[in-house]
Amino acid sequence: MSHFERDIRAQANYRPVLHQDIPDAFYQTLPHMSGAVIYHSRSWHKVIQQGLGWKVSALAWHQEGKLPVAWLPFVHKRRLLRALNVCLPLSYGVGMVRYQCVEPDALILSSKCHPIEIHAEANHPDLVANSSLNSTTLDLTLIDHEEDLFQKFHKNHIRRKIRKAQESGIEVIELTTAQAYESYAKLQAVTRRSQGVPTYPNRFFHALWANLAKVQSCRLFMAHLKGQPVAGVIFLYDRRRAIYGYGASVTDRSMLRLGVNQLTMWTAIRHAHLHGMTAIDFGPSSVNQPQLSAYKEHWGGVTHPLYFYSSREIATSCLRDDSYIVRAGNVILKRLPLGIFRTVSGPLIRLAL
Repeated sequence: MSHFERDIRAQANYRPVLHQDIPDAFYQTLPHMSGAVIYHSRSWHKVIQQGLGWKVSALAWHQEGKLPVAWLPFVHKRRLLRALNVCLPLSYGVGMVRYQCVEPDALILSSKCHPIEIHAEANHPDLVANSSLNSTTLDLTLIDHEEDLFQKFHKNHIRRKIRKAQESGIEVIELTTAQAYESYAKLQAVTRRSQGVPTYPNRFFHALWANLAKVQSCRLFMAHLKGQPVAGVIFLYDRRRAIYGYGASVTDRSMLRLGVNQLTMWTAIRHAHLHGMTAIDFGPSSVNQPQLSAYKEHWGGVTHPLYFYSSREIATSCLRDDSYIVRAGNVILKRLPLGIFRTVSGPLIRLAL
């Protein structure tokens, strides 16, 4: 008998229970559980619900009459023509939160009647067989001295660009108002239309501001030239880790050559460093986006694979970024007027995530 089989038997009295509404008591267990990240928090779940219209539920493992020993948040949604459970859209590394004595893979295998696409790495062979590598991320350790950190960046692609932007009079500041997040949403729409991918609705960025920025877990940095916004980044602060969540900029090539994106990112990194963060998580990059991965690697750090898996079968409704349908959609979205693009993006992004 394998150790996983023994774990399953030992934990057989933990019964998986579906909770359509996550009780307050579940969130109160997070400080005492392993695996908890910002994406397990009530504040993030409010962002998902208010910003994208998905209700966050939970699968929890209980002993009779007691609080759960582990729980897993998810949303029920449609992806293209298929309905599925996902833990969680716009989140990654969001495995089960649990007490340390609990073996997570054993519990997942015990709940095949509740298949959930989980954006985390599995260890059990049966779950590994149902895993797929769809993206990577990069972690940058923030060393003590800022100048030493700066020297880790690529000389031509990052350091020279930062200096050029500074010499060109570009100013980057942190903004905290609802109006600033609305301004960022407009810039994000311009960026994503140029990429041919749907953008997030205005209400998503308002939800970020209302639920995370007000408690300083979300930081917006905007670059301006002669009073006009030209680039922006949003970082999420999760304990001692800063996560690069969203980035946007104008599409003018001459402006991009000034290094607006690099200076904005460097300002956000410096802010994180000064506020006690010990690492920058550059967020997921699709394996079909080598240019994005290369840009992030220019900042130094270590690249890690990101997997997702299901207890029963891997989600087959994901379209590859280089598929014919996706490429045709990219062309259409790029040609739409900005107003129409923003209107159609709302339902499209709900299907795509």
